Amino acid sequence: MNIVALLRVVDDPALMAGIGGVTVRLDDPSLVAIGHALTLRGLLPGATIVGIAVGPPTWDPALKDALALGVDSVQRTWAELLAEGGVVATARALAESLPAEAGLIVAGSAATDHGSATLPAALAELLGWPLLAEIAALEMRDGSLAAHVRAGGGRRLTYAVPQPAVLVSARLRPPAIYPRVRARLAARKTMIPETPAVSVAQLDGAAGRISLLDYGPARPSTRHLLKPSAAANPADRIRTLMSGGMAARRGETLDSSSNSGEGLAKQLADILVKEGFVR
Repeated sequence: MNIVALLRVVDDPALMAGIGGVTVRLDDPSLVAIGHALTLRGLLPGATIVGIAVGPPTWDPALKDALALGVDSVQRTWAELLAEGGVVATARALAESLPAEAGLIVAGSAATDHGSATLPAALAELLGWPLLAEIAALEMRDGSLAAHVRAGGGRRLTYAVPQPAVLVSARLRPPAIYPRVRARLAARKTMIPETPAVSVAQLDGAAGRISLLDYGPARPSTRHLLKPSAAANPADRIRTLMSGGMAARRGETLDSSSNSGEGLAKQLADILVKEGFVR
């Protein structure tokens, strides 16, 4: 049986200072998925782990780290249309690239860059497989595979794991897995095979696609921001907004540098009134 670990690579500029100068790495949920896959391989004799990623060729240096961590093989599938990040298209690409005799798919929690946590569910829907989420640990119980699942109120439920199935981990810290130097060197020499996402590529130009037309600056958001009174004059409205929308807190305005009330908001409002910009 093949255990499939879903992998994702993220960019980490802090890695630029390293020896290789590569700024990509496996994200933490992928490391958690690898940890669960290694546990499953130990519990299921004869099972092998196949790591699958949907990403461009620039991901290959990070995907080789999965080999060094103990994954038996890694493959990557890609089509330019997938750069738009559609969950359904990505799930379809994964479903196409599953190896033969795949019995369990292991995924981490939501990806650390912009993950929606819906990809494993979309993949399970396409395959018609059951999905078990919030998995904290795996074990053998009475000769069958069982999963400990986090539930509300701090409870932990134990479920029998069917096969095939899609397993999604809870939000866990990455396991302490440190590859040996020999394994890392061998992984660097390995080529990551790429398989084209055929049916996804055929969707190019199809109706119903969502395309980004424009983007603008981010809107500032402040917690507990209160709307200024409509009866206030413009200068008072500026003072209110710049003070966080609160008039006083323990006798002090939020923008005040001292009890005198000569904060930045008041100074700016006074300047604008003086110059005639507001009345």
